[in-house]
Amino acid sequence: MAREDILLIEDEPRWQRELRRILEEGGYQVHVVDSYAGAVELLKQRTARVAVVDVSLEPGDAYDRQGLQVMAEAGIPVVCVSGYLTDEEVADVLRTGEAEWFFAKQSFAGKEDTFLDAVGYALVVSEKETRDRWRALRNRVLVRGD
Repeated sequence: MAREDILLIEDEPRWQRELRRILEEGGYQVHVVDSYAGAVELLKQRTARVAVVDVSLEPGDAYDRQGLQVMAEAGIPVVCVSGYLTDEEVADVLRTGEAEWFFAKQSFAGKEDTFLDAVGYALVVSEKETRDRWRALRNRVLVRGD
């Protein structure tokens, strides 16, 4: 069985290693980039069904929010990780649907299984959205073809 592709967008090498390890141990094929530009380029080249995105993609810049731009543009379910978002920003990201799940880096330890569950659920959401899009397209084509 083919392993599912997960896009990991994280600028901090320590978090890249940790999240990649967890995802690979969970059975996923992980593609890592460390910037907004890298994410855009990778998404042009290959398909990923889920993205794990850090909100701040500029090392040491707590005010950088390039990851939010990736979330808004990705078009796939997103699991957000961050050490910089305020409670209000987290609520906004979840309310607007830019990300379906949020994990704070400060309290991530011990939540690896919950993180993997969120990624697995995001894959289910992605599969359903893909089926719904194909169904809508098929219905439009069939209606026009009559």
